[in-house]
Amino acid sequence: MINIQCNAASRTQFRRARALLALTISLLALPILVACAAGGQPAGRVNGTISQRSGSVDMTPWPEGAYAQVTATLFNDATQSYSVTTNDGSFAFELPPGTYELTAIGLGTASPVEVTVTAGEIASAELFFNFP
Repeated sequence: MINIQCNAASRTQFRRARALLALTISLLALPILVACAAGGQPAGRVNGTISQRSGSVDMTPWPEGAYAQVTATLFNDATQSYSVTTNDGSFAFELPPGTYELTAIGLGTASPVEVTVTAGEIASAELFFNFP
């Protein structure tokens, strides 16, 4: 059998350590609680590309040096976010969860595409500039 005896000094040190641990955990949790109280949610990601299409035929590659502005509009809210394509026609967004309409303007106007963003996940989208 083990017999542990604690004096008043060691009990005081234990209480101080326990209080310090509780304070540390509270301070670490505070930013998470504030974000949740403010309605903040973890973001999701949308990775996409823009291509050219003539009729039903994809025209590749993306013209070198061509750029387009992509707009993500949250349905039922009209909140908008913007991204610019890289020189290969790809784009990316970090967005709060929701359903968005993606549109693009550059080498014309791309047909809109709907994409659903889920927290912590990656959605993909492909937009096309249509030419006759």
